[in-house]
Amino acid sequence: MKANAVLKDNVHIVVRGPDGEIKHDSTHNTICVAAQKGVAENLLASPSGYPKPGWMAIGTSTPTGTTETDKLGGEVGRNALTSKTRTGAVVTMVGDWAAGDPAGTNILTEAGIFDVVTANTVKMWCSASFGASTLLEDHLGNGWEWLAPEEIGALTSAMILTWDAERDDEGKLKRAGPVYWDPDYQVRSTVEELAKSGRATWTGTTE
Repeated sequence: MKANAVLKDNVHIVVRGPDGEIKHDSTHNTICVAAQKGVAENLLASPSGYPKPGWMAIGTSTPTGTTETDKLGGEVGRNALTSKTRTGAVVTMVGDWAAGDPAGTNILTEAGIFDVVTANTVKMWCSASFGASTLLEDHLGNGWEWLAPEEIGALTSAMILTWDAERDDEGKLKRAGPVYWDPDYQVRSTVEELAKSGRATWTGTTE
């Protein structure tokens, strides 16, 4: 017997202001090598080397990649998961941060799930980069939307934006026109560029 198993995940970030107003953003995450090996390892009778994920971290940069040694680019806080539940084939892991945690003023642009409590250490099971999508959320419309890299066969974890996408009744992508992305997302922050200069330049296609 042979079957194909595909790991997929999404992040839903909720920020509440003092007045209780909710702001949220959803984006596709990146599954790391540790998750692929960790899932397989934990099927064994005596798994070792891959503890179950139990912590979520947030940061101000961009996740460094998808290998077992990669982590968040600018981690500022790591908390134990508030909850971890399963419904069918979907596992939901929730992490919460109260006001003032972490201390200081931070522009949050990344998050990751880890199997160790110590900050800035691995292994990271999955990660998400969400800063630019949060800033642009109120400006999207009239056909503009985010695409998941796997929807167009892109070999990148960068966020991809298009103004010309056609989907079927189930929301699956049928066709995409010109797309735009930041090829240097691992070494620079679109959010920081926008904060400093009010502009950021991405690469685009003509069709």
